[in-house]
Amino acid sequence: MPDFMTIWNTIAHIVEPLLWVVGGYFGLRIVIQLGRNLRMISGLAIVGRLLPLLVGVLLGLWQSNLTARWLFPTRLIQTFVAIFTVALLLHVGDRLLVRRLEAEGRPNIIPRLMRDIARGVILVITFFVSISQFFQIQIGTVLLSSTVFTAVVGLALQDLLKNVFAGIALQLERPFAPGDWIFVDQQLGFGRVLEMSWRAIRVRPRDGQVVIIPNSVVAQQQINNLSAGGRPIAMRLRVVVDAVHPPNVIRDLLKKAVLSSDGVLESPAPFVYCRDYTAATAAYEIKLWVANYDNYPEQQGDTMARIWYVLQRADVKFAPNEMVITRPEALQTARRVYYTPDQILKRLRRIALLNDVLSEDELRSLCGQVEIRLFAAGEVIAHQGQYETTLYAITSGRARVEVQQDEIEPLVLSHLGPGEIFGERGLLMGEPRSASVIAEQDTRTIVIDRHDIVPIFEHNPMLPERLGAILAERLSATSASLEEHQRAASTQLPTISSAALSVAERIRRVLFDLGK
Repeated sequence: MPDFMTIWNTIAHIVEPLLWVVGGYFGLRIVIQLGRNLRMISGLAIVGRLLPLLVGVLLGLWQSNLTARWLFPTRLIQTFVAIFTVALLLHVGDRLLVRRLEAEGRPNIIPRLMRDIARGVILVITFFVSISQFFQIQIGTVLLSSTVFTAVVGLALQDLLKNVFAGIALQLERPFAPGDWIFVDQQLGFGRVLEMSWRAIRVRPRDGQVVIIPNSVVAQQQINNLSAGGRPIAMRLRVVVDAVHPPNVIRDLLKKAVLSSDGVLESPAPFVYCRDYTAATAAYEIKLWVANYDNYPEQQGDTMARIWYVLQRADVKFAPNEMVITRPEALQTARRVYYTPDQILKRLRRIALLNDVLSEDELRSLCGQVEIRLFAAGEVIAHQGQYETTLYAITSGRARVEVQQDEIEPLVLSHLGPGEIFGERGLLMGEPRSASVIAEQDTRTIVIDRHDIVPIFEHNPMLPERLGAILAERLSATSASLEEHQRAASTQLPTISSAALSVAERIRRVLFDLGK
């Protein structure tokens, strides 16, 4: 019977190579996983699995002295280990280079295509060097003397080489870069360039999918780059209104509307011109500019919505799809009337101040004088510092009151809802507005001009007294808010003057002047 030492040596001869295989495999796997956790290695799934296994097998063969007996498998494993190791080192080096460039703010100075080509050339050289070193084959002589091999490789890689050379040309000319918006064709439309590689470019249209276009196809297409040079992007809008409105009035309204929309540039200035007109319609085209193409459709929709609100408030009707022949006086009435007197009276009664102070006859007398205006969410109803002698009463919606100071975020003073009024300072004292009022929702307001309400002041002194009390209370609250904000920010902010102490006297003086 064999003794114990013989059995132990036999087991050790079998187990020790296996331990080297397992240890080498798991040791290298731990190193690769650590690289993934540090974001130094991403992708390379096949390399991450095969390299540890091949290294472990190679260590096992070396430990068991089987490398000479199994010469061909050993050389083959050595070749793959060399190639995979170089590929892993190139990947880590590429990640370090990208991080360095991103930290310096130059992420695209070395295009990915150039990095991929450099890595590919190094891997090909590594392959030939490994074959020559481990198999003792003169690769150079074989390649130079094999015309058939060269022809086969050239034909097999024809499409690949076309994409590679087209990609090199694109990188040298740089007609676009990752992040640019481009127009390729009618089928794809507009899309944002995500990546440029050695084979293709990846583009994301607005629908959200990712489209891969080979470089050879891109090189033959006419590409429209909307982000070249960082210049503003032109937007064209078409609006068709009733032909009864004067062109100069419509052009001023449309220009005002587009400039009030967020994102529209003041320079270059928007341009509005009459495109064509018929007996019933007039078509206007608006050319405006936005900073970039990122939110182009949303910007277009917001601007068209803002145009609708401005034209509605100006009593401008859009052109109908059908023409109805009617009497001229009926046509003029249809164009002029939006609300019946009863509808306006119903809205006036919703304003608590007017309903409490004014009589039924006084409310009805106002029905023919007031306007009802609709403002879009985000639109400025009243501008701070603007001279305006009108009183606004909110019938639906919500608005905020804010004060804008130099180089400081606006200070929100209050919020207004249905039944509340604003503009009493300009109405009573003729002073500029001390704050801006901005619609937070679609807000409908009743607008009362000073000249229409002064006759009521003369017969009903309770109304200016109530308005004066509201004004004094708001001036005091505004002054307190500004002082509190000044203490919190430790900055010198202008405060409301002592107008709150003499509001009644100043109101009486203004009303006396108006009554002359």
